[in-house]
Amino acid sequence: GETQKAIDHLKQALRFSEQMGDRDAIGPLLTNLAAAYADLGETLLAVDYLEQALRIYPRETSPNEWTQIALGLSTMRAEAGNWLAGKDLAAEILLTFRAAQLAADALPTLASWFLQMSELAVRRARALARTVFSATIILTVSCARSAFSISRRFRAL
Repeated sequence: GETQKAIDHLKQALRFSEQMGDRDAIGPLLTNLAAAYADLGETLLAVDYLEQALRIYPRETSPNEWTQIALGLSTMRAEAGNWLAGKDLAAEILLTFRAAQLAADALPTLASWFLQMSELAVRRARALARTVFSATIILTVSCARSAFSISRRFRAL
């Protein structure tokens, strides 16, 4: 139906963008294709498009974009049954997050993602779930500290 039509248009736009060398358009097109395939339940195709998108945004030069795509990819890998690959990417995300000291507005997204991953982990492995829940708690505390710090600075103005 409609999702398949969207996929056809996205693929056409992707081909055109690739021919033009428009890297700014390619990344979002790849992630939109991944989302469309995920909606259809085609998890492996979604994983493939997210992996391509991840290569567009190097972690070193585009940590925010890389993190957002990696969050989706990790979840899709876990949902596709490749739990270990999802977990390994989750570890990379956390290291990238810490190393790049991503903006405070990324903390709630990351905490929410860890909560989602922990729910998946409960179904697969309780020991892993404990680890992921712990990371979620740490990130949630970081969010609260960031919000408090921003609030204090705002009051000082």
